[in-house]
Amino acid sequence: MFISSVIVFSDPSQLPFKVSDLVVSLAFGIGKIVAIENVQGSKNFFYLIQSVDKNMRTMVPVNSVKGLRHISNTKILSELLESLQQPTKPRFYQTKKDRILNFKERSDASSLSDLIELIREINSLTDRGSIENKLLSDLQSFLAKEIAYINQTTHDEAYNIVLQKCKALVF
Repeated sequence: MFISSVIVFSDPSQLPFKVSDLVVSLAFGIGKIVAIENVQGSKNFFYLIQSVDKNMRTMVPVNSVKGLRHISNTKILSELLESLQQPTKPRFYQTKKDRILNFKERSDASSLSDLIELIREINSLTDRGSIENKLLSDLQSFLAKEIAYINQTTHDEAYNIVLQKCKALVF
């Protein structure tokens, strides 16, 4: 059992996130920061995040927020969704293994535009393997969660929007 204490920072504006911010992470989906805490016996402080679609809480170290970002807004999401249809030239990789490793490293979705770009790149491949197909499907589903939340629609409806945009990209 955790024994924790809520702390007050002398300058909370230095932190990238604050209590009540809505955030997105590939690890847990969409969540709300409910506290910034220090676990007793640790020197580290953590964002305590309550998932909005799962009954779970996650602790993310304040000094290690890779893969965590603010939820988008309707305008930016719409613009970036439209860019999902634009063709992209895949990068060159020495091997498929290098390509897959690169995709996995980039899948932390630290920005919505990076996520869209990664989906576009994987989707544009004509020689995708099963691992890349699974990663593409997971990223599309992750994007659909954000769309569904922002547009107050179902995940299935949002996922269909993503798939339709991706189909428009196929050459």
